[in-house]
Amino acid sequence: MVIFLFYYYPNIPLEFSYWEVDQNAIKYVDTDDKKNRLLSMLLPPSNHLTTIKKEDIREVALSGNIHKDFNAPMAIPYTASLGIFYGGIAMVHNPDYVQITLKNGNKINLSVRRDYTYSRQETIKKLNHFFDDLTDYQIQIDLPRTSL
Repeated sequence: MVIFLFYYYPNIPLEFSYWEVDQNAIKYVDTDDKKNRLLSMLLPPSNHLTTIKKEDIREVALSGNIHKDFNAPMAIPYTASLGIFYGGIAMVHNPDYVQITLKNGNKINLSVRRDYTYSRQETIKKLNHFFDDLTDYQIQIDLPRTSL
């Protein structure tokens, strides 16, 4: 119970971020809301996705340094425990997210840090496709176009 409350509860937004995109909307699990965070831990199937209609989006930007590649310093001894936590450590050092500003002024951050930590190339391809798809809605996008 201690690990549940003092480790997982505060770290759910860091380690778990789910969002999907279809033709007309973006759906995501809002783990910034404390009630939704607890609900996703206790009863995951009952936590519904929050929907943003693409037509309600005013601006989309990528935040973080997508060109930076985190590697653990050589001074850290590599053990099995470091191997287990390396993904989490890398995610902390790559706070990359897509920031969506709605027409009503609300801002929503959709994390890409986990995908980016484990598969940089694939994540960049998906982000480029995602942003290209949004141009159909006359949405302003502040994204440095990149390929690695």
